Amino acid sequence: MNTTSISFKQNDVSFSKELIRRVNDYFKSEKIEKTGNWKLYSKTIILIFLFLTDYALLVFFPPTLEDYFFLTILLNVSLCFILGLTFADIGFNVMHDGAHGSYSKYEWVNQIMGRSLNLVGGFVMYWKTDHNKDHHNFTNVYGGDGDIDNSPLIRTSPYDPKYWYSKYQHYVAYWAFFYSFTYLRWIWYQDFVRYFTTKVQDLGLRTRKAIFYYHVEFWITKMTHISLFIILPMVKVGIPSTIIGYLTTTLACGLFISIVFQLAHIVPDAEFIKPNNENKIEDEWMRHQLKTTVNFANDSKVLLWLLGGLNYQIEHHLFPKISHIHYPAIKLIVMEVCQKHGVEYKEYPTFPSAIRAHMDHLKQMGTQ
Repeated sequence: MNTTSISFKQNDVSFSKELIRRVNDYFKSEKIEKTGNWKLYSKTIILIFLFLTDYALLVFFPPTLEDYFFLTILLNVSLCFILGLTFADIGFNVMHDGAHGSYSKYEWVNQIMGRSLNLVGGFVMYWKTDHNKDHHNFTNVYGGDGDIDNSPLIRTSPYDPKYWYSKYQHYVAYWAFFYSFTYLRWIWYQDFVRYFTTKVQDLGLRTRKAIFYYHVEFWITKMTHISLFIILPMVKVGIPSTIIGYLTTTLACGLFISIVFQLAHIVPDAEFIKPNNENKIEDEWMRHQLKTTVNFANDSKVLLWLLGGLNYQIEHHLFPKISHIHYPAIKLIVMEVCQKHGVEYKEYPTFPSAIRAHMDHLKQMGTQ
């Protein structure tokens, strides 16, 4: 996606300057780093332990209840579902902070944590380009933000074409079905299309060594995923169980990550922007982020822990280099500066209210 020609206006940066200063002053006064601390590190240990335990149970010690065949199936499917949610949680908490460079003040640690995505089948180099560069720089911008492009299956932007079946997209059975395949489509289709169609120069790779390691890392990533989650399980528990388990895990992961992302940007209160004839956005960058991003369920400590602060999307989009563990404190500053400058701060109070808002948006896009 070519976003090099899109630009933002710089005529009024007083809001941005004050917001950046206030947030920087907070970290200086508290004498803390902007990156993660023991809260994030302990969460990482818990999630990795949960991942390894769940995987070991499913592959090496599958639970069996004598004389209770259907309960045995239900128990194993439930473990696969939990594994899929753990995939997503590692992505939300560990990979996300690492890939944004906010997990640690040491870059080598960020690189390792970012590559936790590779362990579960994704390729972090592509994710950094699509997410960090395009989505964060051009949030909800038509032609600039690939993360909101679900066409033709789901119409999320008023600038997308509408089809006869779009009027059904707000039904749970419709969007949940397609959202579930997000992860499978990502690791088995999008990554490979990207690999075989992208020039290495477009990824910023210039030396033979960098290009060599890029190819090696890509294929090691995919072969490791196949080995750990398809071949080894087939050997240990059989082909039918592996197919059912793998689909349950990946579909659960896909549905979870899709819903969490959509609630921040694909809702009625988030604006969808189209550049003007000069390919400019009519706002400076930080004001644009407040227009296109919405928080949800900020009073829930459980969701803050599970989602890696992705329910604090406003703070994340304004300061992606700051670890999510600081978002609740930063939110107070952001709200004060927004109120002072007359910038609207948008949020939904609960997770269900955000779900309803997303469905309302899908209905509006499908029928109007």
